[in-house]
Amino acid sequence: MQVSIAGAQDLETLVKSPLLQAGGGLQCNQIFYGSNAESRQRKPYSYQFQGNLNFKILGVIDAPFLFYFSNTGNAFTQPTFNQTSFHPKYKWVETHFGKISCTWSPYTLNGHLFQGAAVDIKPSNWRISLAYGKFLSQTALNANSGNHGTAGYDRKGYGLQVQHKISKLGMLGFSGFAARDFANELQILTTPAISNLAFSIKTEMRLSKKLQWKIEVGKSWLTETQLLSEIPSRREFVFIPQINSNTIQRNAWKSHLEYSGKKGKYQFGYERVDPDYRSLGAYYFNNDLENITLGIGRAFLKNRIRFQGTVGRQRDKISAESGRMTRNVCNLQMQVHVSQKCQMQLGWSNFLSFTNSRTIQESWNFWNTNSIMDTTAFRQISKNITLGLNLQLRSDSQLRSGLMCNANLQQSAETGNIGNLHSSQFFNGMIGYNRQQIKKGNSIQLTAAISRSSNGLSAMWNLSPLLQYGYRFPNKKIQLSLGILCAAVSADFKYFQAQWNLRNQWSYAISKEQKLTFSYTMQMRNTSQTAGTASVFHQTAMLGYAVAGKFF
Repeated sequence: MQVSIAGAQDLETLVKSPLLQAGGGLQCNQIFYGSNAESRQRKPYSYQFQGNLNFKILGVIDAPFLFYFSNTGNAFTQPTFNQTSFHPKYKWVETHFGKISCTWSPYTLNGHLFQGAAVDIKPSNWRISLAYGKFLSQTALNANSGNHGTAGYDRKGYGLQVQHKISKLGMLGFSGFAARDFANELQILTTPAISNLAFSIKTEMRLSKKLQWKIEVGKSWLTETQLLSEIPSRREFVFIPQINSNTIQRNAWKSHLEYSGKKGKYQFGYERVDPDYRSLGAYYFNNDLENITLGIGRAFLKNRIRFQGTVGRQRDKISAESGRMTRNVCNLQMQVHVSQKCQMQLGWSNFLSFTNSRTIQESWNFWNTNSIMDTTAFRQISKNITLGLNLQLRSDSQLRSGLMCNANLQQSAETGNIGNLHSSQFFNGMIGYNRQQIKKGNSIQLTAAISRSSNGLSAMWNLSPLLQYGYRFPNKKIQLSLGILCAAVSADFKYFQAQWNLRNQWSYAISKEQKLTFSYTMQMRNTSQTAGTASVFHQTAMLGYAVAGKFF
C-alpha cells in the first residue's frame, strides 16, 4: 500500500491545516448461494468483513490501513513509507522528495520513477528544473531459484531542464539527463552496466498570428560495459557518464507546423528516430522509425458540421536494407449538429502496412529473381467504420428521455506472395432508450446489443437485450433496482446458448453514515446440446451493512 499525497503542499496554507485527522469505514456482508449444477462455484454460505482506517496528516498525507476477513481468507495491508512523496511549495518554488517522476522530454527524462529529489523554479518567464535520484536498485542473485543471468545494478541519474518564454515569439528550452549503473565490489557481472547521456533542444516559434512551428532535437550517448574496472562504486555521489569507443551515438528529431484560421486548422508533422535510440530516463522508446503526418480540422455551415482528418505514413527499420515495413494511415471524423437535440458522429479509418524483405541471395542473383523463393511480400489492410446517433426526446424539470444508437464495423485482411493468409470481420451495434421521471423518482432503460465476429471459416453471433428499472421512494431513503438481461450466443446457427440474468436490489439509508442493502441474483443457462434436460441455474442472495465516517 502506497502513501499518497494529493498535489503540491503550499507552505502558506499547510500550517493552517489540522495536524492529524482520522476516518474509516466498515462493511459486513452475508452471502447465501444455491445451484443445481454438479460443480458449485462457491460455498452455500459465506461472510465477509472488510474495513479501512485512514489517517490524514496536515491535510495532505493519506496513510490508509485496509483489512479483509472472511471464511475463505484474510488480508491486511498497511502503508509502505518508502513509496512516500512530498511536494512542498512556496510561491514560485516547488520541491519534490521521495518516490517521484519528472516529464521533460520524450528524448531525455520522461516519466521514469526514481527515489530522490527534484525542484521546479518558475520566476517570471523562466522555468528551471533539477532532478537527482536512484532510478534502479541492485537486484541480488538467487542461487536457489536458478536465476543466474539477470543481476541488476544501482542506477543513479540527474538532469537539468531550462525553458524561457520569449514574449509573443514563442519558447526556447533545453533538457539534459545523465545516468549510470553502479556496482559493489562483490557483484558478479552477468549483465552489462549502462552509462547514458542524453539532451534535447526544443523551440516553439510563432511565425505569425496564425502560423506556429515547433521543433525538438534529441541526442543520446549509450555505453555498455562488463569490465568491473570501468564500473564505478555505488558510493559515488557525483559522476560523469562514460563515453569511449564502445559508445553508441543516436539522434532524434521531430517538427510540427500548424496553421490556425478562422474556420479550421491545418497541420504537418515529421519525426525521425534513429535505430537503438534510448535514454535511461524513460521506460521504453519507439525508435527506428520515420513518421509523416498531415492533418486538417474544419467547420462548415456555421459549425453545424465539423470535419477532422489525418493522413500519415510510417516507415520502420529505416537503416535496414531488407525487411522494411511501411504503414499508411488515414483517419476521418465528422460530427453533424443537426439540432440542439440531435447529434451524429461518423468515422472512417484505413490502416495499410506492407513489408518487402529482400534476401542476400536475391541481391546476388539479380539476373534471375524469379527463382528466388525466400523473398517476402506481405500486406495487411485494416478498415474501421463507426456511426453514432444521440437524440434527446425531452428534457425538462419533470421528464428526461433520449434515444441513442451506435455501430462499429472492423475488417482486416492479410495477403502475401503465397495468397490470402487471414481475414476477419467484427461488427458491434447497440440501440438504447432511457426515460427518467425526476419528481416521481422512477427511471427505465432499455438497450439491445448485437455483435458478429467471423474469421472467414466460421461466424459467432451474440445478442444481448437488457431492461432496467429503478425507483426511489418519496422519503428518499429506500431505493429499488430491478434488471433482466438475456445473452444469446450462436455459432454458425448450429450451436445455441442462452443465459438469463435476473437481479433485484434494495438499499436503505439509515443515516448519512450507515446503509443497509439486500440483493438477489438468479442466473439460468441452457444450450442446444442439453435439450430435454433441466437448465442450469445459480442464485445468490446478499445482505450487507456499511458504515463510514470521521473519527476526529
